[in-house]
Amino acid sequence: MSAADATPAASQPEAVPHPARALDLDHIDYSPFDTALPAAEVKAFRDRAVAAGQANAARQQLTTTPNRPMMIGLLVVFGLVFIATLVQLYIAVVSRGNVTPFTIGIPIFFAFLTLASALQVYKEFGDKHWGNRARLPHFAVANGLEFRGLSAGPAYPGVIFRRGDSRTSIDRLTSTTGRYFDLGNFEYWTRTRTSRSVARWGYLALRLDRKLPNMLLIAKKNQGLGGSDLPGTFHPDQVLSLEGDFDKYFTLYCPKQYEADALYVFTPDLMALLIDEAYAFDVEIVDDWMFVVVRKPFSPFAATYERLFTIVRTVGAKTLSQTKNYHDARAGAAGANTVASEGRRLRRNISAVRVLIMAVVLAIMLAIPIGLLILRQLYPD
Repeated sequence: MSAADATPAASQPEAVPHPARALDLDHIDYSPFDTALPAAEVKAFRDRAVAAGQANAARQQLTTTPNRPMMIGLLVVFGLVFIATLVQLYIAVVSRGNVTPFTIGIPIFFAFLTLASALQVYKEFGDKHWGNRARLPHFAVANGLEFRGLSAGPAYPGVIFRRGDSRTSIDRLTSTTGRYFDLGNFEYWTRTRTSRSVARWGYLALRLDRKLPNMLLIAKKNQGLGGSDLPGTFHPDQVLSLEGDFDKYFTLYCPKQYEADALYVFTPDLMALLIDEAYAFDVEIVDDWMFVVVRKPFSPFAATYERLFTIVRTVGAKTLSQTKNYHDARAGAAGANTVASEGRRLRRNISAVRVLIMAVVLAIMLAIPIGLLILRQLYPD
């Protein structure tokens, strides 16, 4: 990969230990993940992480559960109900000698819920999770990267980075020399009139040499009845079908009249690399950036980073080589590093499926009180 880009202003790093050596993408050192850390160091890392989050310390947890008290409360409730159902089963066997599938099935069901809750609590409080997170600064130093546990932003142009408020990056690793890239976890909050919700993502950002039309690959793995995991939807007339089996793995969106440009970028060899290495991720090219994202935080394990650095070395390197000479003929003089306005962003659309789901939910919410009112009129007593 060619060296080039400076860190963008919105992504300036916080104070971190100086790297031990320059980054070598072909020889990443994963040994820090196998090195045992003193319990005191893990505890200190955890305490700093929680303190950095202040009132919003839940940002540091990287779990989809709302908070620790709820997790513990569910474990206690499920555990108590499980014990109660065991007592009932014992009474049924000893007193009446009558055992039904129902009396056996209920304890099994609550045993499963108790076990699932216990595993979630262990994931949150266990040393392995925090121990691996505490190894990330050592991994960064060993490989010439910079580590930031918690930082605002970043203000990237990708679709997930322009959503919500309280935007925060967690466990962020960025390059210090050569080609700029940034990988980590990102979250933002959205609000309704009555509630707030958080969305958490894992992301890889790679700086490109040339500005390109906005193109988006949505992994079929991440698409469901209500659409994709990505915030918002895009007009379907921007979908471009590609050759071979590529359409089985991704849906490609590109601006109208930019189909030839998309074919210039997504050559058969790049498509093959995307299928092999990034089939579970959504990929966006916008301006002079490529973003590889997934709708869950990256786990702090060596295997996670092996996969991400493989994507940088393969998909990222091929994208760079394929686009280094790109020029948008609509944008003016040859060689100008810009894209015409009609190609800079994909057109948004309202999802018909989501509208239908909302209409059905609203109809059910209205039907229940109306039905009760009708029943009261028919049967006043």
